[in-house]
Amino acid sequence: MEEATKGLFLVLLLLWRRAELDGVLDGIVYAGMVGIGFAFTENILYLAAAFGGTAGVGPGGVESVTPTFIVRCLFSPFAHPLFTAFLGIGVGVAVMARSRVVRLLAPVGGYCLAVLAHAVWNGSTVFGFGSFVVAYVVLMVPAFAGMIAFALWSRTQERVMLTAALDDAAARGLIPATDIGWVVDLRARRLARSHARALGGNAAERAMLDYQQAAIELGFLHHRLLRGTPPRDWQARGQDFLARIQAARPRVAFPGQVVPHR
Repeated sequence: MEEATKGLFLVLLLLWRRAELDGVLDGIVYAGMVGIGFAFTENILYLAAAFGGTAGVGPGGVESVTPTFIVRCLFSPFAHPLFTAFLGIGVGVAVMARSRVVRLLAPVGGYCLAVLAHAVWNGSTVFGFGSFVVAYVVLMVPAFAGMIAFALWSRTQERVMLTAALDDAAARGLIPATDIGWVVDLRARRLARSHARALGGNAAERAMLDYQQAAIELGFLHHRLLRGTPPRDWQARGQDFLARIQAARPRVAFPGQVVPHR
């Protein structure tokens, strides 16, 4: 039931964002946000019930709330974001997939993995604190570390993908080729924003940020177009990104640049 609720929240979040999901990494981020929000709310309810003595773990007060706080807030704050991330990965895979079967089954598979992980986590507490510790050390901590490693790997793959897509966009005259390195690399993006702020203050930094965001969104959209999986409104979205790029580009200069280059 909890995973179904979080899945609904994830769908509503994507609809609010106009379903602007650009891949697996975005799926992990959005799903993680939903999981964090759900855990925050649920923890408050559990802590309040424990403190008030209505949770069945003691007479209430500090004595009852302390073990609940340790287990839910110190040992396992990552649990709900981890479970929901599986669903986010499934949705991200579906967005980028060419196959209709994959687009249908990937979210279902992600949901099933989320439910399974949550069931293992909850089931471990049935057999006492010892089994909980075993599940925590043997399963959950490695799974969380693996999810972080997977997200970092996905970021590296996205950089390669964006570089290829923006190279093609530059060949079509949509973006200056010399700008690509300053938008696909996270460290270079931060350096470019610092450079802009040093030269022109907050206004220049905002212009640089808007340019970088529009260029990245254009790269994701162009990649999907090249793959043959563009969203239905790809033309309108593409024109919007290009308009933002053209509006911001005359107001930004990357380190070592004075005027825009092609």
